[in-house]
Amino acid sequence: MFVFSDTAFYSKISFIGETVHLSCGDVEASNTKVAWYYQKSAEAKNKAILLNGKLANGDLQGRLSSGGSTIIIENVGKNDSGIYTCIEDLGQGTKYRLLLTVQGTCGE
Repeated sequence: MFVFSDTAFYSKISFIGETVHLSCGDVEASNTKVAWYYQKSAEAKNKAILLNGKLANGDLQGRLSSGGSTIIIENVGKNDSGIYTCIEDLGQGTKYRLLLTVQGTCGE
């Protein structure tokens, strides 16, 4: 598990079936490498999901894409809820954590 004292923390709520954009802070990643990790909960192990622009975990196969420092998850489901951590410069730079909560369909 990552424990960062220098980590910015954000929260985002989405609904089942939406497309979610998760940005790595204010990074302009055209020349910055960004790694993304996922944890189901704070106690769970990290899973690498995107390293050096390449999908590292098949759980999001076909639904995950990236644009610069942003990852895009299409058709989110409740299983996509969790903590997403991005680290600039593949582990050498600033860390950002985003708590994504996926709720039932809009209006429920």
